[in-house]
Amino acid sequence: MAIITFRKLDLTSITIMWGSERVHSSIIKAFIEQGATFIANWGMSEVGPVAINKTFNKGDIVDHTESIMGDKTYCETKIVDGELYVKGYICVYDDWFATGDLVEYKDDIYWYLGRKNA
Repeated sequence: MAIITFRKLDLTSITIMWGSERVHSSIIKAFIEQGATFIANWGMSEVGPVAINKTFNKGDIVDHTESIMGDKTYCETKIVDGELYVKGYICVYDDWFATGDLVEYKDDIYWYLGRKNA
């Protein structure tokens, strides 16, 4: 019986979407080095499973992604006093929703800083 290790897997044409928890750069690197497309994703029940994300492909530089939320948005966003607010056609609220997430928008990327009152 042959044992296939992760390092021998060809993940070309495979897309991995990971969310709910912050993703360490070593995990992203491991998948894209094997050819996978990796999407670090931020979503929530109130606005949908895919709200903000960043896609990484083989050859991309991946550094310190633990705090990255993403550079693509699938809902409206605004930051008020450091807190992320979202609104969108699939949001369960008619108006802006305060997520409780403290974020920074820098270099066209949303960065997660922590939770409000946590």
